[in-house]
Amino acid sequence: MKNIYKYICIATAILIIDRITKILALVYCNEHAYQCASFVSCEVMCNTGISWGMFQDASTIIVIIQLCIVGVLSWYAYKEYSRNAGNINIIGYVCIITGTLSNMIDRVLYGCVVDFISVEYNIFSWPVFNCADVAIVCGVGFLVWRNNYDILSF
Repeated sequence: MKNIYKYICIATAILIIDRITKILALVYCNEHAYQCASFVSCEVMCNTGISWGMFQDASTIIVIIQLCIVGVLSWYAYKEYSRNAGNINIIGYVCIITGTLSNMIDRVLYGCVVDFISVEYNIFSWPVFNCADVAIVCGVGFLVWRNNYDILSF
């Protein structure tokens, strides 16, 4: 039971960081892009689709997909926790679940996901993203790294 508090703290930190940064972006970067560094800027975008703005007109199906993702990942996290409460893989699941939930909160509050981190260098440009997206990508990367590229193994 002691380990569950560690995972709750990680989830809470991800959620708080994401929510605060989105509020700050909406307040300070909504009218115009704010250059943070030579290659990073704050540029608010309202993403009604999924990753990289795909499926912009399918908002209902996207919420259903996100709910399914949260359900499946919660089941995997529970299974990992039941099998071995100290298993570090749970951190990856916590990052993915919390990031997805924070983006779902955006859909409820704003009707879209608030993306605001823009990375551009010379001709390279990455799609605009947010802190929840970073948590999701880090969680997936962590699971892939920890499980030798086989995240669905039982």
